[in-house]
Amino acid sequence: MTKDLVVSEERVIHMPIEAAWEVLSDSNHFNHYIDLFPVQFGEFETTGSSYYRHATAKALGLIPIKWHEHTFSWIRNEWFEIERIYQKSPIVRALWKVSLRPLDNQTTYLAIDGKFTYANLLGKVALQKVVIPQLFGIFIYADAAAIAFKNNAPRPQAKLKTDVDIELLTKRVKRLENDFQQVGLLTRLVDFLSTANDEDVTDMQPYRLAREWGIDRKEMLSLFLLATKHGLLQQKWSLLCPNCRVPKKQVTTLREVSGEVHCELCGVDYQVDFDQAIEMRFDVSPAIRKIDAQLFCINGPMNARHILGQFRIPAGESVELTLPDWEQPHRYRIMQHNHTIQVEEDAGEAVKQFTWSTDGFDQTHSKPQSKFTVQNTSESEIVFMIEELMWGKDALTARELTSLQLYRDLFATEVLAPDLEIQVSDMTVLFTDLKESTALYERIGDALAYTDVRHHFTYLKEHIQDHDGTIVKTIGDSVMAVFTDVRQAMRAATAIQHSIQELQQQLSQPVEIKIGFHQGAAIAVNANDLLDYFGRTVNLAARVQQLSQGGDIVMTAASYREIEGMSGWPVEAKVERFATQFKGIELPIEVVRLVCRPTIEEIVTISQEITT
Repeated sequence: MTKDLVVSEERVIHMPIEAAWEVLSDSNHFNHYIDLFPVQFGEFETTGSSYYRHATAKALGLIPIKWHEHTFSWIRNEWFEIERIYQKSPIVRALWKVSLRPLDNQTTYLAIDGKFTYANLLGKVALQKVVIPQLFGIFIYADAAAIAFKNNAPRPQAKLKTDVDIELLTKRVKRLENDFQQVGLLTRLVDFLSTANDEDVTDMQPYRLAREWGIDRKEMLSLFLLATKHGLLQQKWSLLCPNCRVPKKQVTTLREVSGEVHCELCGVDYQVDFDQAIEMRFDVSPAIRKIDAQLFCINGPMNARHILGQFRIPAGESVELTLPDWEQPHRYRIMQHNHTIQVEEDAGEAVKQFTWSTDGFDQTHSKPQSKFTVQNTSESEIVFMIEELMWGKDALTARELTSLQLYRDLFATEVLAPDLEIQVSDMTVLFTDLKESTALYERIGDALAYTDVRHHFTYLKEHIQDHDGTIVKTIGDSVMAVFTDVRQAMRAATAIQHSIQELQQQLSQPVEIKIGFHQGAAIAVNANDLLDYFGRTVNLAARVQQLSQGGDIVMTAASYREIEGMSGWPVEAKVERFATQFKGIELPIEVVRLVCRPTIEEIVTISQEITT
């Protein structure tokens, strides 16, 4: 005959609610910190009416234990809950819930409630002496995390001995110091790579670390790329499912990327793209430090950061949900079946009850709301999720990384497989050209003109790189560059035209630069072992540049609407609008030309008029 043991404990911790959630809901890190045993997890499966993973481990390193681990349930920044059903064990069932509530801007209420079922006295003793004390270790962990937060230090780490090759590390750091002069940040990274837990120095996201350390994102990314080049880190491309956003495959080079990947968790095959599905992550170099890749928990909220809320709904039952008023765009989805409801302000009335069957939901759209019911009419448990539509703020996507000049300079051989084409949904393509360059060669000779052209390339590269873009290729004396942000493309173009006198001082003859750009979808390809872009956006950007007269910036009206009035706008620029017909394009295209400064001919004319 089984019996239940109910426990409850609460504390106040001195951390803001968001910081507390970030730390405490990372169940993998917490379990490692309290010295819980590593666990081997199987894939999700359904037996009868339950949805779970098989899990196996050895308690105290000796005693084999098995259980069914159900999916976590949670509401971001409020609570998370987990249930385990044990097999052939004196402990039958464990269910516990961790709750958070803000008391003010700097303190958070933390509570733990648990209900445990045991089969005999041994099970009761195991719960009282081992399981529950380990669970309540979260309070000790929370206090340590609060101190770390106050001191802007890394979160608490498990006690471990790291296997670091100090001699090799020191040698590579000295080489890196020649390229990265911010000694303080470099020292902090080296200390982190040497002392942090194994799970913290694998699958690293530089933007996440920058956020946690309060460091500029660009500085951290530059350090990670240079550290990879000098052998402190190794990079890997993670191919993520666009739904669950879990890596389904990891490869070390772009050449190994495949065009299609399957996600067994969501039950979908998906085409990879540069926008979201391919993300760069980093591990500490195995030559520097040996890693024992162990798992302690796989299903917690921190493994699905984009999910605002997740709930188990038993077969044939309904669950009433009360949610925060989430402002960020989101949708509802059923795990594995991939059925969705789009949540939109203009979706008509708010639906108060959603009914789900194996064929899907009875509704496809709804207004945002904080209270509604979900009915599961199937014969199996389902997992209902509310997930953000915006991609993770810490993700370093292939779209962004391959558009950065530093990455292109350091890893020039990183290209796709020759027969692979990858979609990029939004890329700004910018072309430049030297005005009347043929006459320049005729006027001053090949050698001197070539030197001037090289100076001009260096000048362009500096401004493009300063504005988070990259030069894809040079064509004669023209440049093709790409940016992930059309505003940065505009700022780069403005800087090029406004700072032209800096270039003129290095040249034998004054020059004028023609610039044009367009924003839209493109195709990333391998072109003669170069990561290149093709498609209508590229063709149109090249045509638009041909309309430039020098000393100006030309763009399509569609791109102009995206950037008009942005910060750094060249207020003194004269705006000209006109429509033109491009060869091969059926309808006329509206174009905007910004005249940033007088042309050389106009300057000469004005000078002559003043003289006379």
